[in-house]
Amino acid sequence: MTEFLTYLNPKKVVDPVLEYISELEKLEGFPFDNGMKVSISVHIGSALERMVQHCGLKYDGNLSEDNQKKLDTYQTIARCFQKKLAINLDRDELSYILEMVAELSERSAAQQEDLS
Repeated sequence: MTEFLTYLNPKKVVDPVLEYISELEKLEGFPFDNGMKVSISVHIGSALERMVQHCGLKYDGNLSEDNQKKLDTYQTIARCFQKKLAINLDRDELSYILEMVAELSERSAAQQEDLS
């Protein structure tokens, strides 16, 4: 993460990011594989950096009703960043994280299916 972050100290960011991912795994009901964890970690680190720079991504997709509810939980879990880093991830950034988790989960499931 060191090569991706300009303003944030990676040593301070890593633990809250891993904590958040662990909570996402509980919410989603399955462990993420290492590749998925790395992808999500880099995205979250970059999202935190964008929040510091006040230039967060704007989500223009449409979330299903179920994903809207899930987004509320993602936002609740993301309070760890406010508590530990004094940074809030907005709903747009969290929507991208939710979408990313869904896409990576589908890919991982398809790969597991191909192996069977």
